[in-house]
Order: sequence, then structure tokens, then C-alpha cells
Amino acid sequence: MTVAVPACVAASADGRSVVSVRGSRALVFDAASLAVIADGVIAAEATAAALLPTRLAMLAPGRLVVHDLPDLATATTVAVPPRTRLIGTLGDRVVLMADGVALVARVGATGVALEALERPGPVEDVVPLDDDRLLVFERGALTVVAVPSQRVLARLTARVPAAPRLCGAAADRRMIWIGRVGDGDLLLLRLSDGRTFTYRPVAAVDAIYGHGASPWLVVQTARGLERVHVQTLAGHPMAAEVERGACVAGGAEAALCWIDRQGRPRRTPLDGDAVIGGAGLRLTMNGERVRAARPEPDAAEGAATAAAAPAPAPTAVVRVGRPRGSASAMWRVELADWARALLADPDAERPPLDLAASPLAALAQRAGLDDEGQHALALLYGAWLVGGRRPALATLARLAAWAEIAGDGALPGAGLVQIVGGRASLRAAVARYLDGGAPGRVALIGAGAADPAVRGRLRAHCDPELPLAVAARQVADRLGLAAVTDEARAGGRHGLAIALDEAWLRQRPLIVLPSGGLDLDALAAAPLRADHALVVVWPDTVVPDALASWAALTMAS
Repeated sequence: MTVAVPACVAASADGRSVVSVRGSRALVFDAASLAVIADGVIAAEATAAALLPTRLAMLAPGRLVVHDLPDLATATTVAVPPRTRLIGTLGDRVVLMADGVALVARVGATGVALEALERPGPVEDVVPLDDDRLLVFERGALTVVAVPSQRVLARLTARVPAAPRLCGAAADRRMIWIGRVGDGDLLLLRLSDGRTFTYRPVAAVDAIYGHGASPWLVVQTARGLERVHVQTLAGHPMAAEVERGACVAGGAEAALCWIDRQGRPRRTPLDGDAVIGGAGLRLTMNGERVRAARPEPDAAEGAATAAAAPAPAPTAVVRVGRPRGSASAMWRVELADWARALLADPDAERPPLDLAASPLAALAQRAGLDDEGQHALALLYGAWLVGGRRPALATLARLAAWAEIAGDGALPGAGLVQIVGGRASLRAAVARYLDGGAPGRVALIGAGAADPAVRGRLRAHCDPELPLAVAARQVADRLGLAAVTDEARAGGRHGLAIALDEAWLRQRPLIVLPSGGLDLDALAAAPLRADHALVVVWPDTVVPDALASWAALTMAS
């Protein structure tokens, strides 16, 4: 949901597509590739727009107009009260606000049914959640309401900024962000327990862009834009032109989608390491100041890494117009050139590169890839190195076996590839690992070698009086080395899957400290490879039902 910006730009509920309406022209495009889905002239000038699964809803003065996609033909129109605001979508419904009343417009095959949400007093704001739920802001109260039955599901007692306010959902609709134009603070409310957190941008808030599926917000101030991670409170400056309209698109690849001065769609990626940084960052939790702890480097781990690291091998590769590089770096340059040439001319015959000593070959062996799978892995990583748009499936199918691109081959089966909008790429965690980059969702601790006998889902019981971070260190010492994550690092179920990838890629078991949104049901449902281990540190001897089937980790070495 986008607020406080006078432009008709909005993302769909799944974050995969974006609509921009300017004057009598509507443009719908793919959020990841910017490929145009629909582009045409509409009858009415809209003041706001929303994307439904197969339709486009637009708010014009006095009426809500629904268009079919992709032809943009007018499907139906319904009258709405004056001063109506379009808030967003909830499944096949459009959520509106008009003079203290929340309205829900259900878009059917033959028309629109407009219903009012029955509340005892005036409604100030509403935020669409999931499972047909709305968060309703009333005077002095926050209420979660089920739309079909209009039954109250929960009440929250958190103190929030007074109306008029900017508000929306984030992080798979588990966090609520709230701010006011001109205020210096951004309030974050966690729905699971009602706890609040405060982020202070570099200047007063002018506008906020967010999406229910994404953990990232973009805060606009007089001193520029900041991307803010709602679960870690990490803030980073960023550059984009939002004057002509923008929104955050959620999904696997969070981005700020914006319209440039020529009316063309643009995107600025938001994903990155969600780490706290910057001397001017001030954090509060439930109104109390929090100092961000900076982890001390592990001396034993650093010494072991330095001892294990081989000396750089000399190389005879010299390229005109390019600096010389070590052999460990030049294989990526060679691979990028090879992939660029293949993608530019798919019909050309080009022999595969010799990557036997590279991390890519080692990963291919661990993942059980055959020659076709390794060829596809090299091609996709080369496309990552080249940058630009991800290659289309039709292009890749001329260069590698279809089973290894989008079928049931070893590479897709290993969970290393993602496909969005008919375009394939390596999962971001895999590409960052091959880049030699640091993981973003886990902390690497311990020294030595991982215990090969530790596999599957395990629970490690610890003293309830012992801090979880200390308990995690003890478990890591038992395992030899490990990766550790918690709610702040993982950021929910999607982030937990990334954390598992990052740990597996580095051949470390993953230790998880459960709390808040990272609940036991999410841990039980997390995808786990057969040669990997997921260990939950549980601060009690009583075994919860979700962990009852998990084996207990013996702490004796």
C-alpha cells in the first residue's frame, strides 16, 4: 500500500505486478522484469487504483470502475460516497474509506457488491491483512476484524500516533507501520504480541511506501529516501525518483517501482543485508532506548579461517583494457564473458568453460548435478554476473536442457533456481554465495569442522535462565561450527528459508532461536535438505507438541 503520494501507482497483493494510471492512460507491468502486461486508454481519470487477481479497480470521483485485464475493457461500475479513499485489496475485494466508515467492495463476475463494515463508532483507518482480516483503527483502539462475519478476532492496546496518519502492513502482513507527515518517528507494531518499535529517519517523514509481503519500507524525507527493514530496524539511504509516482512491490525480490519523467516504469531493488548501521541510528523498543550491540570477532574462528585460506595462486591471464586479477576472481570474469556471448547469440556453438577448481563446480558436486545441470548452473550464474534483466525461459531452453531450467531436473530439485514471470535466475542467496559474499540472514560462529553425523530436525534443551545467545554458542561448540538465526535476522518464514539456504551453502547446521514471528509451526514447516541439520534451542525441559517428533541433540561431545 502506498500513501501520501498524489499518484495512481500501486502493487498487486502478491507484489508481482504494478499499475500506474496517469490521466486517461493505464499501464500494468511486471514488477520484476518491467515487462508490460496491459497498456491502454481508459474512460475516466482515476484518483487511485488497485490491482485484483484478474482485474483493475480504479476510483474516480463518485464511482468505482472495474476493468478487465489485459484488454482494460470496462467490466462494471458502482457509485461510492463523496470523499471516498481507496485503501487497497483483500482477496477479490477492494477496501475503501468514506467519512468514518470502512467499505468493502466485492468484485464478482457480474457486478460489485458494496458493504459497510459495522463498527460501534467512527473508523479512522483500516489496513488489509490476510485471511479476510482487516486491522481497524478506531478512537483509542486497534481491532482485528474478520470481514465475512464482521466478528472481532483480536484487540490490541498499543499506543499509536493520532490521525491523520500513514499506515500499512509489511513482512507478510505480520508487522504494521504507522507514521505522520512531518513527524520524526516511524512506529512499527508487531501483531503477534502487540509490541512496538520505533525507527527515526534522518529527517521528518514526507511519505512512506510499503507492501504487505515485503519487510522493507521506503521513507521519503526532505533529505532523500531511506529503505528501512521493519524487523531489524536497519536503515540505509537510497536513490530513486518518486515525484511522479512509486510503490513497493513485494514477493521474492522486493523493489521500489517508480515512474520516470518519460512515464516509463523503473525499479530500484530493496533487498540487501538487513544489518544495523550508521552512527545516527536511534532505536527504541516499547519506548525505551536500545543500543545496537556490535558482535566481537571470534578470534578462534578468524585464526582458523586465516590458517585454512590458501595463498593466492599466480595467474598468467592478462586482458587488454582490464586490470590483472587473481585466478580466484578471473573465473567469474571469464564466465560472465561466456554467458554474455551465449545469451546474445543462442545459436552459436560455444564450448563450456573449465570450472573444475571453482566454487561453482564444488556446489554442483554437492547438489548432485550432472553435466547438464552444471552447464545450466554456470549459465544462470553467468547471467547474474552480467546483470540486467534475467533471461527468459525461451532463451535458456535453447542453451540448456529444459529439465534443468524449469523442469524436474537436478538443478531445480536442489532448490537453487527461481522462476518469476517466465524468467529464470539463481536464488539470491545462491548467487551471493558464489560471489563470495557474506550471508545476510545468519551469523557464522564456531571453528573447526561440522559433525557429519548431525542431520535432520533436532532440539537442544538449555537452562531457562541462560541467555539464548549463550546457549546457541554452547550448541555451536557441540556441533563444531554452525550458522545461527533468530526472528530479527530471518524475518519470518520466507527469511527462514533463505537462512537455511545460507547455512547449507556454507556446509553448516542452522541453529534457530525461536521467538515472536519465528514460531514453532514455521520451523516445523521449513524446507530442509537431506544432508542438512536444523537445531532449535529450546529454553525448557518440557517438549512442545511442534517439537515432539524432533530428536534431542546430545550435548556431550
